[in-house]
Order: sequence, then structure tokens, then C-alpha cells
Amino acid sequence: MFNQPYTSEAVPVQSAPEVNPIKPDQKNVEAKVGCQDWPFALLFVLNVGVIIALMVLWGVDTVTDPENNSSELMSGDDTKVVVGIAVGMAGVSMVLALLMVKLIVAYARVMILFVLWFNVGISFAFAAFGFIIGNIFIGIIGLLIAMLNLCYARAVQHRIPFAVANLRVAEGAISKHGSTYIVSLVFTIVQIGWVVIWAMALLGVANEIAENNPSSTSNNTNTSTRSTYKQSGGSYVAYFFLLLSFYWGLQVFKNVAHTTVAGTVATF
Repeated sequence: MFNQPYTSEAVPVQSAPEVNPIKPDQKNVEAKVGCQDWPFALLFVLNVGVIIALMVLWGVDTVTDPENNSSELMSGDDTKVVVGIAVGMAGVSMVLALLMVKLIVAYARVMILFVLWFNVGISFAFAAFGFIIGNIFIGIIGLLIAMLNLCYARAVQHRIPFAVANLRVAEGAISKHGSTYIVSLVFTIVQIGWVVIWAMALLGVANEIAENNPSSTSNNTNTSTRSTYKQSGGSYVAYFFLLLSFYWGLQVFKNVAHTTVAGTVATF
């Protein structure tokens, strides 16, 4: 049987059943185009509108009043300084982020290793700081985090080449579609603007709450005084929803840029 010559025709196996590929019926599949969660979209627009209204109604006075006549917490000049520093730092961080995109791609393996072992070093430094100041709890927690980071850094060493390859593919897709840089830049500016608007609205709400609640002043020394305000239950509710609004806005703006870039890379 084994000495028979090979022929060009294969002998079919009678016991093997015929298998037809299963394909979805394209006629019944209708692509849904448009917004799929319009109620939440309307709620988000309402959220942005409310924050802008609070900023215009109460927040602008905290910046435009240099004599501190409309603010119980911070003068207008101090508010301008704080906002200016925050916007300046945001601009610096945006420039550094653009530079990091190029650095991570050009030195992908070095940057990945640096981040991994830098986290390990910071964790051990945090643990050492806890033991030095005599806080055993901080030292133990820091040591535990450091050991977890060390185990993670050692465990993912074999995955670094794959991560480097993914970064280079993503960089190729982004370089081919330069508009992704514009989208990221625009929504970064939008996020900075949202933080400024929300911060002014927060100051306005805080000033309004401070004006509507009695304060008591106590003298601690000859040169310093301290004012305490009685916070009502409604003020905590207001702060909670302001915080929720802040993170909701940031996440939406950030994810618009994220999904745009991710979709571009996925179709590359």
C-alpha cells in the first residue's frame, strides 16, 4: 500500500460532510447612523449650559471685582492670578504632551522601561519616607505598592517588544492622518476652557453659599484671624453635583478625541 505512486488527483473522503460557510444576511442588517443616546446628549448640553450660566451669574464677579466686595473667599486679583497660573500650566502640559508623542515613538522601548522602573523607584522612595518619619503604616503600604510594581515590571518584560510594535503602528496611522493631531489639540483646548469655566462657576457658588451662611471669626494670635462658615446640607449637594458635572464634562471631551484617534488607528 505504501509503495503505490502518488497521483495528481486527491481521493475525496466520503465520510467528511460538506460544510457551507455561514454568512449574515446583509439584506436584514441596517446600519444605524446618528446619535444613539440623544437623551443623555441633551442632558449633557443642559449640564454645560447650567455651568456657563453659573459662571456668568456669580463667577464673573469673583474675577472682575478687585476690591473683594463680591467675594467672601478670594479677591478678584487673587482669582486672576490663580486662573492665569492654571491656564499657563495647562499650556505647558499640552506642549509637553505633544513632545512626548514624538519621544515615545522614537524611543519606545526606552520610554516604556523608564516608566516601569520609575514607578518602582517612586514606590520604594515613598515607603522609605514613611519609615524615616516614623509612620509605620505609610511605610508598609508603600512597601506593598513597591513590591507589586516590581512584580509587574518583571512580569511584563516579554511583552515590551509587542507594545513597541503597537506604538509604531499607531504612529504610522497618526502620521498618515494628520487631522488626528488637530482633533486632539482642539479638544485639549476645550478641556482647558471647561476647567476654567467650571472653576469660576465653583467660586461663584461657594461665594453665594458663604454670603447666605453666617460666619464666626475667632482670633488665634495677635496677627491672624480665622473665619469659619456653617455649611448647610444643601451646600454639600451643590458641591456634589458640581463635582459630577466637572468629571462628566472632562470625560466626554476626552473620549471624543480618544475614540476619534482610536477609530483612525483601527481602520489603518
